[in-house]
Amino acid sequence: MPDAITANLSLPLMAAAQAQKHVTHNEALVGLDTLVQLAVLDKDLTAPPANPAEGDRYLIAGASPTGAWAGWGGRVVRYQDGAWRSFPPRPGWLAFVVDEADLYTYAGGAWASFRSTLTVLQNLTRLGIGTTADAGNPFAAKLNKALWTALTTGEGGSGDLRYTLNKQAAGNVLSLLFQSGFSGRAELGLTGDDDLRLKVSPDGGTWREALRVDRSTGAFTLPQGGVVGGAAAAQRTATFDNFGRITWRFDDNGYVAGPILNNYGVTATGQGADVLAVNLGAVGTKVAQAGLIRLVTTDSFTSAATASAKWQFFASLSGSTGVGLEVHPTHSTTPILRLTNDYTVATLPAAGQRGRMVHCSNARMVVAGGSIEAAGSGTGGLVYDTGSAWRLAGTAIAAAA
Repeated sequence: MPDAITANLSLPLMAAAQAQKHVTHNEALVGLDTLVQLAVLDKDLTAPPANPAEGDRYLIAGASPTGAWAGWGGRVVRYQDGAWRSFPPRPGWLAFVVDEADLYTYAGGAWASFRSTLTVLQNLTRLGIGTTADAGNPFAAKLNKALWTALTTGEGGSGDLRYTLNKQAAGNVLSLLFQSGFSGRAELGLTGDDDLRLKVSPDGGTWREALRVDRSTGAFTLPQGGVVGGAAAAQRTATFDNFGRITWRFDDNGYVAGPILNNYGVTATGQGADVLAVNLGAVGTKVAQAGLIRLVTTDSFTSAATASAKWQFFASLSGSTGVGLEVHPTHSTTPILRLTNDYTVATLPAAGQRGRMVHCSNARMVVAGGSIEAAGSGTGGLVYDTGSAWRLAGTAIAAAA
C-alpha cells in the first residue's frame, strides 16, 4: 500500500501489530544498503551477468533490457538472496559507475555523465579564470601562461590548429590589442575595413599606422617609413620614408655613415654617405639635384659634412641635371662626367675641370671622310673638357655649333 513505504526511497514500513516485523525491517535495510553511497559495477549491460555475486549492483542505462531485467530500463538493480531486485530512480539520484570511474546523475528520465557536463559547457554568459568576469569582459583570465595545442590524429583530431576570429561586417573592428599597464601600445587586425593593419602608440591615445596589407593584392605599405638593421643610427642598413624613397648606407665594416635620411636636400657638401638612394619623384624644392639613383662611397665615415667621396654616380631622370648620368670626383655637386641631353655649345659650362665629358646636342661632329658637319647643322655628340677648352670626344677639334 502507498502508505506502507517511505516517500523517497520506497522503503517498506512496519505496520502496527505486524507479524514477523524483522522481515520488513531487513528489507528496508537492504534498500538502504543498495541506495546509500550508490556505486554500481556497470551501466551498459542489457541482460543480467551470468555469475553475479551477492550484493552486486548495476545501473540499467539501456531502454530495453532482457531476461530477469526486462522492463527495468533506467533502474538500479541488486542481486540479493539469489534474485534480482530493482529500484526505480528519482530525479537527483547520484550513482558512481566503477568501470568508468564516472559519476552519473538521474534527471529528465535519463542518467547523464557528470564528466560530460564538465567537458561540454553550453551557453555560458560569463567565465572568469583567476579573476572576475564582467559585462564588459564576459571572458576574463588572469594567468602567466596559456597553451593551445592541436588535437592529434591519434586522438581523433586532424593535427591542425586554427584560431578563428570573426567580425560582423567590413566596417567593424576585429583586432588584437596589446597593452602595457592597461594602456594600448599596439593593435593588429582588421580595423575599420578588411585590410590588415598594424598600429602603434606611445601613450594609448596617439596612434600611428605602421603597416598596411591590401586584402586584394597582398601589397604592403609602410605609412611611417622603416629602418632595416640595428636601432642605433650607425647600424642601420636601409631606411624607407613615407614618400616611397629608400636609402641604403654602409661603411667598410657594413655599417651606416652619416644621417639616415635627409630628404635629398643637397647642400654644398653633397648628399652625405649614400650608397644607394632611390628617389621616386621630386618633392618641391628639396630635390635641388634630383638623382633617381645615386651611389657614394667615402674615405672618412665621420659625418656627411666632412666625408670625402671616392666616387659618386648619378642616374638622373628629373630635376636640374636632366636625363643622363653623372660621375663626381669629390664629395660635391660638380661632376667630372655628365652624359645628358641638356647642353648646347652655347650652354656648355666654362672649361677648366679636365676630364669632364658631356653630351652636346648641337655640336658639329666628324662625319665619313673626316669632314666636319656644316655650321648650324650639328647633330650632336660627346665633348670633353681639356682643362682649357671643350673638344669633340676622341679628337682635338674644338666644339662648335
